[in-house]
Amino acid sequence: MKRSGVYLLDSQDREQLEALRFDTLVNEGSFVADREAVKWGESDENSSVYGIFSSNGDLLSSMRAEQITTEEGLRSKLDYDHLHHLISFPCGLLGKASTRKDFQQLGLHSYLQYLAYRDFYESGLQYVAATLMPHPGRLEQFKNFGFKFLFNPAGWHRFGYQSNGPTVVAYLDLHKNYGRLMDVLEPKVKGLKERFPLMEEIVETF
Repeated sequence: MKRSGVYLLDSQDREQLEALRFDTLVNEGSFVADREAVKWGESDENSSVYGIFSSNGDLLSSMRAEQITTEEGLRSKLDYDHLHHLISFPCGLLGKASTRKDFQQLGLHSYLQYLAYRDFYESGLQYVAATLMPHPGRLEQFKNFGFKFLFNPAGWHRFGYQSNGPTVVAYLDLHKNYGRLMDVLEPKVKGLKERFPLMEEIVETF
């Protein structure tokens, strides 16, 4: 059983990860997802999937940090056709973020973002992309990090997700904004780093 901390997940963690994703993503409220779309798959095998575990071995939060190398690969992840004109490849992609509902106010998602941005930067990736629902709080957070936004009126509809309305595509020049990012996130995650330390070194998987 895993101790309290942050780990890179692998297929041995599949059962817990899928249970968390099914509970939080299949019918999130502002969108629905096919169960097949959130199962452990090839993209998980080839990416860094971070997981935060409690002291009793429960998976509390996870997020996938992925390297995208092609225009078509980015299109299928974002359900949006035009971002490739504004960034360079390879780029980092934040996705499949899931946090247990009774732990969603602790900042675990911010902690996992912090780890992803750090590893993207150390891997030399200039740009990071994400796609999200237009919740004001989430948009404000990404804006503070330095992200720019593109409105996607069609929303998610082609690749296993169905949004209840438009979505937002966010992209960040990580080289330009890394210092700003860390200045915002470091104070927020300091306590979480002590409570949920890295139990295995997060190694470069790209």
